Amino acid sequence: MMQLKMERVMASEVYKALYSLVETTQILFGPCKRKGSEYQRVNRMIKSGAIESIVDGERHYVTTKVLLDYFGSEEKLDKALSNLNNVVELYPSN
Repeated sequence: MMQLKMERVMASEVYKALYSLVETTQILFGPCKRKGSEYQRVNRMIKSGAIESIVDGERHYVTTKVLLDYFGSEEKLDKALSNLNNVVELYPSN
């Protein structure tokens, strides 16, 4: 039986396909709270159709492709996603 070696993968090397409203807000505007103005702004933009999203029940998710289209280049999106990783580490309760 062959054993496969699993390599350690850094969190910044793994990209998600879908981002929640909180994560999308943090990518676009930085740290946020659920009742904050930035979160409410993104929520309104998604519900009005300005930001494309996938709906699951009452939850909305934004795809990586939509964010890539918004930022215009993978380098800018990578920088924004690295900021998201920093925000998650600084604010573990979000």
